[in-house]
Amino acid sequence: MLALFVRWLAPLVIMMTSGVLLARWGGELRLPEDARASALARCEDRPCVLGLVPGETPWIDVAQALDVADTRTIYRRVEPAAEMGFFMSVDRVSLGQVSITLEQPMQAAWIIQRFGAPCGVSIYWAMNIVTLRYPTLLANLQMIGSGLHLDDPVTSIHLSDPNFRMERQPDLCIDSVSPHAVHNTTWMGFAPFRRYLDIRLSFSSF
Repeated sequence: MLALFVRWLAPLVIMMTSGVLLARWGGELRLPEDARASALARCEDRPCVLGLVPGETPWIDVAQALDVADTRTIYRRVEPAAEMGFFMSVDRVSLGQVSITLEQPMQAAWIIQRFGAPCGVSIYWAMNIVTLRYPTLLANLQMIGSGLHLDDPVTSIHLSDPNFRMERQPDLCIDSVSPHAVHNTTWMGFAPFRRYLDIRLSFSSF
């Protein structure tokens, strides 16, 4: 019983510690203050881009806001070095997925600072990629060294289409569909990977 309690408490302590470190070191990190950072925000309780919310903003309003023709896919260049793709939802009336490719990466600390602790972490050892997973957002980090660091580079961000349902991927907090070897685990803060190896989340269809 004690061991179970300690195992439950450890991630909480690490998450709180990470929050303190972010507050302490936030001014020292190169947190983005450019158009990319202001474009990616929270609209009430959901991630949004340029004030456009997947699954909620009508597609016709997306086209009008981005000042382009009403097509099914819209691309927008945001400096410095970011390409944003807006895709019509499968419901055919609202904004669906939004994909952001960062040629000039952001730091991982900024993602945590903006969106809080992720609901899951997926580690792809063979590809040197770590994905911070949220219920409606994924942030891909380039793996550097033997753990997660405040300044790990975020190379891409994806907002999901809430109207799209995949039977094999009912929970975005766990990668259950990747053809690549993946270690699904919980958020343990900016810590060595050996801590992440202690907990492995398994996928269940129930």
